[in-house]
Amino acid sequence: MRSVQLRYDIFVTVWGRRFVKKFLEFALPSQLAPGNLPALSAVADVTYRIYTDRASDEYFYPEITTLNNVVSVEFVFY
Repeated sequence: MRSVQLRYDIFVTVWGRRFVKKFLEFALPSQLAPGNLPALSAVADVTYRIYTDRASDEYFYPEITTLNNVVSVEFVFY
């Protein structure tokens, strides 16, 4: 019997210092709770894409590195 590897793509759109800060302060910790993304990434390949503008890129660091330790993070700039 062949093993099937699950794959999930998660998309988030956030830009601007105020909204990135709220994302990092509230949404990200919830998503990184033990039963959420860490549990999912233990059984599947997870790619987390963040759609933002280039001016907001710097606001994600260094906090986004915690997410990068759990899933594959990709930034998509518009």
